[in-house]
Amino acid sequence: MKAFLLISLLCTLALGQQLQECQHPNVDMITELLPNYTGTIQPCSFSGFAPLDDTNNSALFYWFFPNTTANPNGEAPIVVFLGGGPGAASISSIFSENGPFRIVTNPDGGSSINYAEDSWISHYNVLWLDNPVGAGYSYTDNSDGKHDYPHNEDEVAHAIWTAFQWFIKIHDEAANAKWYISGESYAGRYVPATAYWILNLNEQIAEGKLEGHSIDLQGILVGDGFVHGVSQRLAQIDAAQTAAIYSPIQYKQAKTLGVKCQNSYATNDPNAYLICNNLFVYPANISGIDLMAMNMPAVMTANLTPGLDDYLNDPQTVAILHANTTKKTGKPYLGFSTDAYNALSGEILNSSIVYIDYLLPKIPCLFYEGNFDGRDGSYSAYAWFKLLKSPYDIMVNVTRNIWFNTEGNPVGFWSVYQNFYHIIIDFAGHFPPYFKLSVTNLMLDIFTGNKNWDPYNNGTNISQTLCSYMNNCSDHGHCDDRGLCVCDQGYFLGDCSVKPEDLEQDQTYTLAPRGYAFFRLPANGNDQFVTFKGDSGALKVLYVGSSKGPAVDYEYADAILTPNPSSTDARSIFLAATGQPFGYLTIQNTDYNKPAKFDVIIYTEADGYFVAQMSKVSFVAAMFVLSLVILLIAGAILLCYKKGLFDQKDYNRLTEESMKLND
Repeated sequence: MKAFLLISLLCTLALGQQLQECQHPNVDMITELLPNYTGTIQPCSFSGFAPLDDTNNSALFYWFFPNTTANPNGEAPIVVFLGGGPGAASISSIFSENGPFRIVTNPDGGSSINYAEDSWISHYNVLWLDNPVGAGYSYTDNSDGKHDYPHNEDEVAHAIWTAFQWFIKIHDEAANAKWYISGESYAGRYVPATAYWILNLNEQIAEGKLEGHSIDLQGILVGDGFVHGVSQRLAQIDAAQTAAIYSPIQYKQAKTLGVKCQNSYATNDPNAYLICNNLFVYPANISGIDLMAMNMPAVMTANLTPGLDDYLNDPQTVAILHANTTKKTGKPYLGFSTDAYNALSGEILNSSIVYIDYLLPKIPCLFYEGNFDGRDGSYSAYAWFKLLKSPYDIMVNVTRNIWFNTEGNPVGFWSVYQNFYHIIIDFAGHFPPYFKLSVTNLMLDIFTGNKNWDPYNNGTNISQTLCSYMNNCSDHGHCDDRGLCVCDQGYFLGDCSVKPEDLEQDQTYTLAPRGYAFFRLPANGNDQFVTFKGDSGALKVLYVGSSKGPAVDYEYADAILTPNPSSTDARSIFLAATGQPFGYLTIQNTDYNKPAKFDVIIYTEADGYFVAQMSKVSFVAAMFVLSLVILLIAGAILLCYKKGLFDQKDYNRLTEESMKLND
């Protein structure tokens, strides 16, 4: 063994390789070069286990890299990075995404480790934490029945807090540092929950109710986060369609899978998460494209770090990283832990929105996505943005700004509302640092206050640009600072170009082929029924609304305009009373070739529709009863005549009287 170490040392010296000196050494400091490391200098780092209990039956593995260059604002903050899954190792990102190493497969099938320039450790102290127990090198020994895998985000968060407390004890400099908690994918659950508990446990420490080190949490960052299970799974249907992954028939099939997903969740089906997982498995199977990176074949995204599991399970690597333990059966390192995944499977379709609602008024929260991520990208993010409590649900409508890098090239979009930051990164998939590492570095610099947006907006005024496309509000409104038109009273739509026509009783209207019409009608405080009689089969109702005005909203298409039973060429729509002074309709003629001509009949619940329908019923019933009476009288006259109760003259007279009654 001594001879081997001597040979290794001589080879290292011959290659001119060395370890970077650590400013705050301790027992977890890495003192050897990683196997097959090709770089000149291996950055200072620390690794080991953070015990979660006094018996060391459970522990989270960490790998910590102090920043390698001076931070422009003084002491660099600590940025924690958590992987997703649930059950995925975090430290794999060190070799593929935001860390300082890249694993390369050699011609002989082995692996080498190259140094990656411009990683997150360039300006930040970065702590990768394999989480939850079971993932990566982390472990739990449940032989005593007390150290099971976590089953919800609160249990995960408390384990992370415990690991942080231990980390601060052996890294003194961390006690006074500023902290940011970050993560990707399923860490959209871990990160908000951890931040929530950090703030709450800090309060307990301040009040003397809890012993420990408070953590100066400055903000959170979540990349392509899985925040709200059901809404994001359903959003994947339309996200895939934007990339032409579905044919029209396959799109309908995907919609069917979406209904099954919703129903399984609503009925508490224990397999609901598996049923909903079909919404990203199905498109990959029929297209060969993984929704996580719709610009890459699925075979490429399946393994972004080939050979990494073998490398990290190599006994020499395990020893250098201080990852030896007798508490974990099987391989020391698991890139994905099935046990950890299964333990959290009941939580997969739930939500961390309650934590985010709590955090947004208190600390800055950044959510970023790659624009080619169809799984948990921006399409998916907007689905859960609208579920936040007011006022942060407004983020769905906050204007996006083009984001330019220091060279003036567009790299994505950004938008900010109070503590809520949203970034979309161009040409990136589910793991943005893998695709655009330098852009995520710039994002970190901006979010932590080292840089700001202004020098990189290239002079582009998005508000003016948007309003120019909206015809400068058609001279019937003004453009606000978000680039949205604020319309003058009585004008509507995004460009203020529509002043709805009053829909009047017994009027005839004509719509050009594929034409639109926007109508307003007094609400009168009653439910109303509007019947379109004529070429109604070609009509489609695109919107039904209150005094907010008309719109073109395809969610309502064909759902409300129904055949009228009183006429084959009539279709009706119901407008419920809203307490608003006006109701609005947007109607389209779906025929490409012919105009649609129709009459309008308006009934109200109080004095129209129901009265008219009941009058028809009453008239028919009365005629039936009258006819029955006439038949009975005629029968009685005939019977009396046959029995000789009156003569032919009387019979003729009575028959004539009954006929007059019938007339």
